[in-house]
Amino acid sequence: MRWLVLVLSVPLLLHAGLALAQVSDAAPRLSQSDPLIEERVSLPVSFRAANGTIVQERLDTLIVRPSIQGRLPLAIITHGTHREVAPRATLDPSLYLPVARSFARRGWAAAIVIRHGFGKSSGQFGEGFGDCTKPNYVYAAYTGATDLLAAFTVLAQQPYVDPRQILGIGHSTGGLAWLAAASTQPQGLIGVINLAGGNGSLAADTNCSEQALIDAVGKFGQSSKVPTLWLYAENDHYFGPRLVRAMFDRYRAAGGQAQYEPLSAFGDDGHGLFADGSGGEKWLPAFDNFSRRMRWPSWEPRPTDLTALAGVHRDHFAQYLSAANEKAFALSDDGSWDWWVGPRDSLAIATREALDNCEQNGKRHCRLYAVNFSVTKPY
Repeated sequence: MRWLVLVLSVPLLLHAGLALAQVSDAAPRLSQSDPLIEERVSLPVSFRAANGTIVQERLDTLIVRPSIQGRLPLAIITHGTHREVAPRATLDPSLYLPVARSFARRGWAAAIVIRHGFGKSSGQFGEGFGDCTKPNYVYAAYTGATDLLAAFTVLAQQPYVDPRQILGIGHSTGGLAWLAAASTQPQGLIGVINLAGGNGSLAADTNCSEQALIDAVGKFGQSSKVPTLWLYAENDHYFGPRLVRAMFDRYRAAGGQAQYEPLSAFGDDGHGLFADGSGGEKWLPAFDNFSRRMRWPSWEPRPTDLTALAGVHRDHFAQYLSAANEKAFALSDDGSWDWWVGPRDSLAIATREALDNCEQNGKRHCRLYAVNFSVTKPY
């Protein structure tokens, strides 16, 4: 069954008091300490459903971007599906705010898109895969993909977006939806980051049909033309390593371009790694390496940033660089240090906490060594 997308020309309606960046032909200059622009928008999209009807929805979307002029590559981030029905109605884009801020600090505009039937987005949930005895994961994924492709087209028209450089990032069912979207070959899509993608796990370490899921990703791999990065924690209790390897192998065998990076265990269930701000240090380095290889925007480590640090300081600073943004690293005259990053904290809070913890209530004098990726004052 084909699920056709027809995006109508609709303006992006911003909430009161929000402003769009001005377009500039000059290359954007990114400052790691400037405030980010964060816009909560109601994204009007339209598409043609499988039965031929035109569906119009509004998707709750949170846009995070650096406050610089010029067109930026865009990362469209989307979510998974809670096993229980009730939490789907309370899903908020701020859940992935640490991810969006981390991408904005790397030079991207980032849009967290809540698909229809979830949270404050309009419409009813429509991504069901049918009876668990014969699940239709292909249909469910293409249903999610309709929202992503519709949002893709509307966001690509914004003056701060480079429509030639759009990256899909999806967690859980969102990852599978992006693999489905990529199989339709949308112009301007440069890749997909599959964060623990899949469907059909109704209980820990079980799936309605592993074979149906493997077959679904194989179908998507047949027509996808863009590189994909697959990131799964080893203790993911939705999609374990054996199943992930089988999905990955089928996707590759079908012709899909993919790289699989297994990650170490995280918490009680590694499936939540990507919706937890503290999990960034486990998966962002893998993304950065992949991004540099693809020549996408990223931060580049500079040897001079470590010249004043030795031993344990260097180790902790390397860990700091891998953490999610917003963050700050403080260093004292006697060599003591502290760094701070919080899932929902602003940069101002991060810098204050780093300094306060380093100084330990005035016991020593500390200065900021780094803000996000930039060393502020070499020692």
